[in-house]
Amino acid sequence: MNIAPTHVDALKALGYTEAEARFLYIVATHSGYFAARQFLAFANAHWGSAPREVPLAAAVVRELEGLYSRSTENSQEALVFSKSQGLPLAADNLRKKALRTACKRAGLQRIDWHTLRHTHGTLLHSQGTPLKVAQAQLGHSHMATTLDIYTHASGSAQRDAVNLLEEQLFPNVPKLESCGNIAETESQLVQ
Repeated sequence: MNIAPTHVDALKALGYTEAEARFLYIVATHSGYFAARQFLAFANAHWGSAPREVPLAAAVVRELEGLYSRSTENSQEALVFSKSQGLPLAADNLRKKALRTACKRAGLQRIDWHTLRHTHGTLLHSQGTPLKVAQAQLGHSHMATTLDIYTHASGSAQRDAVNLLEEQLFPNVPKLESCGNIAETESQLVQ
């Protein structure tokens, strides 16, 4: 991954080595568990202006406030998620232990952090969020990135689109009762 020297330099100015700065850059662009001071400096270097704001759901804010209130370290430099000694969590451990365990408990296939970004983009699109808003939330500089790479057509969205089209094209045609899967229904209609 090519990382602009200005991004690495901004993180090195916070006291990180070159290797740590490169690692943190990758982590920040894919998950984001920086201390507030570090993230603000990173965001200014990365986006060239004020940090972007991404609103959080009220339930998430309550959980983060609860974590903060129970934390022994409440300074601006404190990490949101850290080891018991206050050190950053290892990305590989997060993936292997936390994310895999959560997927297993939920009965889901294994995913990685980046999959969650694609899920976020797809869900925003399927609920009708304007593309410009999705672009801002995902931090893309081009709408094409949001639309072409991070938005996927789900099976249910495609079925909904066909149903809406059917209502427009054939408003007076009686609807068939749903009786099994589409393949069975289509074969019955052909006979």
